[in-house]
Amino acid sequence: MIRIKSGLTGCRIHGLQPELILGLMVVKDVYDYIQQDVIVTCISDSKHKNSSLHYVGFAADLSLPSVDKTSVVLDRLHINLGDDFDIVLEGDHIHVEFQPKRGVNLNA
Repeated sequence: MIRIKSGLTGCRIHGLQPELILGLMVVKDVYDYIQQDVIVTCISDSKHKNSSLHYVGFAADLSLPSVDKTSVVLDRLHINLGDDFDIVLEGDHIHVEFQPKRGVNLNA
């Protein structure tokens, strides 16, 4: 299951792009494999660098799986999402962004 973080510090999904929606479907399958829910903690909210793909709906931050499953999740995300997605472990969350390597300028 995909859950969206709620409450005062909840996740805003305004401007979510179709490519990221597809990516989140793959993320869900990976978390289902380890039998854990994925919590989307950030899409278009929070503070990021000015050129962040969060602000244009192409990036999401995800809750970390249990410690013993983190490397499995990262490996499967890299394989299942392919080259057009960047997956980065950023301390307390996993950052996933649609970042095509050829022919597209997402910040235009």
